[in-house]
This record gives sequence, C-alpha cells and structure tokens, in this order.
Amino acid sequence: FLWRDERVIDANVVAQYIRTKILPQSDIKGVVGNIIVTGSNSAMQILTAPLGPFPIKHPGFTFKIQAAAQTTFYVTSVLPSTVLTGLNNCSVHLGPVSGVLHVHNCESCTISAMCGAIILSECKNVTVYVCTNTPPILATWQGKLEGVFVAPYNTFYSTLEEHIAVAGISPKLNLWKIGVPNGGDTSILPPSKFVSSSFPVAPLVTPVMVTRTNPCPLPKEYQDALAQKLSAFNATSTMLESAYKQLEAANRKDLADNLRSKVHHMFLDWAYSRGQLKGLVDLLQNNVHATE
Repeated sequence: FLWRDERVIDANVVAQYIRTKILPQSDIKGVVGNIIVTGSNSAMQILTAPLGPFPIKHPGFTFKIQAAAQTTFYVTSVLPSTVLTGLNNCSVHLGPVSGVLHVHNCESCTISAMCGAIILSECKNVTVYVCTNTPPILATWQGKLEGVFVAPYNTFYSTLEEHIAVAGISPKLNLWKIGVPNGGDTSILPPSKFVSSSFPVAPLVTPVMVTRTNPCPLPKEYQDALAQKLSAFNATSTMLESAYKQLEAANRKDLADNLRSKVHHMFLDWAYSRGQLKGLVDLLQNNVHATE
C-alpha cells in the first residue's frame, strides 16, 4: 500500500513509518543568496522543489548541507553551486547542480549528483555516483583523499529531465572518470560494486514530462553488473520462497520460521553496516505500536 505508482512512495505514508522530515521551501532558512541545511542527525530529509527564488547560475548563490550524521537527503530541485561539508555516514541524492559541486571533509558517505563540475577534497570512504560535464577535480592539496570511489550516475526522479534542461547539464556528456586513477586512495568504482538508487518520493509538482529511467547512459560493464545482481536477487528470492513452502508442506513450520528469522537478521546486519539501522528501528517500533 506504500507504493503510489512504479517506484514512487507517498511521502505522507512514509512519514508514518520512518522518522522523515519533508522540508518545503517555506521551512528552509537561509540568507540572501544562500540556503544552508545543517545539524541533521539520524533522520531522512526530503527537500522539495523549488528550493529558492535565486537565479540558478548566479555565482554568488549557493546551497550547502553541513555538519550532519546518519542522515539521508533527497533534494528534488535544480541547485546552484553546492557544498557538502562535515557529513558523516550520510547518503545524499541531489537534483542537478548547475555550477560546481564541492564535497569536502566527508566520511563514510554515498553521494549521487549531476553537475557542471565536481571537486573532492579531504574525504574518507566516500563513493560518488556522478554525471559531470567536466573532469573531476581531486583537490589533494586541500587534504588527503582516502578510500574515495568515483562511479557513473545511478538514480533519477520524475521531474529530473525538466530540471536538467533548466540547469544546463548534458546527461550524455559524462566525464566522471577522466583523470581519476584506477587504484590508490582515489579510484574508479568496480562495476561489481555499482548499485542503482531511486528517490522514494516524487516532487510536489505535476511534471510536463516524466523521467522513468536514468537519463545518463551507463557504460556497458556497469549495465552488465546490474543485470547480474538482479538475476542473483531473483534467484535467491525464488530459492527462499521454495524452501519456506517445502518446510511448511513437511509440517516443519518451526524450521521455516527459523529460516525467515535468520534471513531477517542478516538483512538487519547489512542495514547496520550501511548506517541505516536507525531508520529500521523507527520502522519496527511503529509496527509494534500499530499492533498493540
């Protein structure tokens, strides 16, 4: 019942189960020419379009997310030059950045973005899925880059192509790996580790044209890796469902339940390793309250 259509979830329903903060433009504070989101901890924040009345390509206007931990951000808006700084264990999914995206002093983060240019500095254990119209700048003179991976863009939302046109970004021109060494402290993400992503809610506007897939073409090796993962997932799901049915048919519902429990705990372990346990705890607590 969560799913409204395809991969879009109704935000009002999601908010009942996960500690979600949806920020309309009227609730976002800033000074003239700048919008800053700061201090978020253990939450999901969804920033809806449009974010501000500023001229998108004006060099004096910026959008910044700073000093956040254990938070997932979804920004379905065209953005001016953008700074992500002081983030720890966060996942950030941005609308197209018309200017420069600067990722600085971030640790254990995953970032998805389209931009005119990108700068990476003083980051550790960060994976960036990007479509950039100029080669990435690895600013090692501003601080060490350690465990940083760069990969092709991996997501979309329903009004993305409209926003791309406004931002002036070309999704067909992706220079994401130009100048990125294939090994060392900064390297190209192996196709086997590539994952796709989706925005959980649609922007609060009616799109003129609907984006239904990633508009940035994936290199063949990444397409093949995704296809293999999907095949493996389907095979595992089929195998588990067959095992449950066989055990229950043999009057061993106890073993079927035990197997389900083990799979469930493996999923929780995986979620914990990805920094998503807080959201799952909120979900489980709400489910308990709903059954009381």
